[in-house]
Amino acid sequence: MSATTTIARTPADVFAFVADVANDVKWRTGVTDAGLSTEPPLALGSEGYARAGKTVTTWKVVDFAEPTAVAWELTSGPFAGNGGYQLEPAGDHTRFTLVADVTPEGWYRFLGPLFQRMGRRQNKADVEQLRVLLETST
Repeated sequence: MSATTTIARTPADVFAFVADVANDVKWRTGVTDAGLSTEPPLALGSEGYARAGKTVTTWKVVDFAEPTAVAWELTSGPFAGNGGYQLEPAGDHTRFTLVADVTPEGWYRFLGPLFQRMGRRQNKADVEQLRVLLETST
């Protein structure tokens, strides 16, 4: 599943913001802590985590093409799968797409259809929050 928005900032600006993993708490729904487990900056092979409440998910960067794409694979947590960000110039704006192809594991798998609906809604809200945040900050 994916969600796309157009942000009135350059791809380099948007990429710099989303590549700073600690910024996830500012625009990703429910994320209360996020960071790198490896040395910064974010790059191919980097590993990191995101905490949402008591749940921690870890990931590894499997594709990195600054300022147009970053992709990760989940390595632990209640979900399996992968995702990433795709950025394309759109005039003097950036077309930003959040991609998440994840499935619940463990007891969460019984709630799969609910998580799919919630995930689609959450991704749309997240990219909109990112747009608003970047367009209103200097």
